[in-house]
Amino acid sequence: MSSTHVTPAPGSLAEAVAQRRMNTRAWVITTLLILFQVIAFADKAVLGLVAQQAIPELGISTVEFGFIGSAFFFLYAIFSVLIGLWAGRAPIKWFLLAMGLSWAALQFPMLFGGGAAILLVTRILRGGAEGPATAMSLSSAHFWFRPADRTLPSNLIAVGSTLGPVIAAPALAAIIISFGWRWAFGALGVVGAVWVMAWFLLGADGPFGAKFATKDKQTPTRNRQAPESLAAEETAPENDRLAAFDSQHKVPLRAILLSGSFVIAVFAGFTNFWTQGFLTTWSPK
Repeated sequence: MSSTHVTPAPGSLAEAVAQRRMNTRAWVITTLLILFQVIAFADKAVLGLVAQQAIPELGISTVEFGFIGSAFFFLYAIFSVLIGLWAGRAPIKWFLLAMGLSWAALQFPMLFGGGAAILLVTRILRGGAEGPATAMSLSSAHFWFRPADRTLPSNLIAVGSTLGPVIAAPALAAIIISFGWRWAFGALGVVGAVWVMAWFLLGADGPFGAKFATKDKQTPTRNRQAPESLAAEETAPENDRLAAFDSQHKVPLRAILLSGSFVIAVFAGFTNFWTQGFLTTWSPK
């Protein structure tokens, strides 16, 4: 009985795994982006976790607390659209850095005694800063992988979104019990600040989208690869097809907004965030 062996395409992720020549920098970036998503979705869960202690201390009603919970989404969609329109004009690295820095900074007012009004304002601002997180994370990861190899890092980043509340719930609950509910915000601020420092040192736009890269990052993509794959790439016509596939083409905004995919995505997003907002605000309480 004979078996067939499929040789991975030259320069592909499958070949890198088979030859143990993983693109280390690409996976370091992907790991940071996964942690970025974990922090973002942990923050969505923190309000519900502190509700039991925060409501009486802040002197607000459950209705007012629910309003603060929903306020997180006031700027969420607006900033997602605005940043999405602006994102192509500057390196994504700096967008992510600014977002992470704002997330961290906006946690500390509550740690240092902020009241209900401060909580409301910081949640609104954090929602605006957090809105583009997933899109920016995926774009950043895609800059480090060929189109055919982007599925795995994309799904790992999506997993980070689900891990956020899973990791946050027991960890923040322990912090709340030990140090008080305000330290739940403080802990997220500290974790966010650590991520910002790591991203400042290690983050960068990859070779598949390095339009704004600095001179030391403008090395052609093929020179970043191992010598063994470089020779194979020179003779691989598939790479030309992938390059053409990955080229950017302008699509009329009207065509996007009226497409079935967009309409379904908006409806799915609406139901998802309605449920998510309700559950993260009230389920823990």
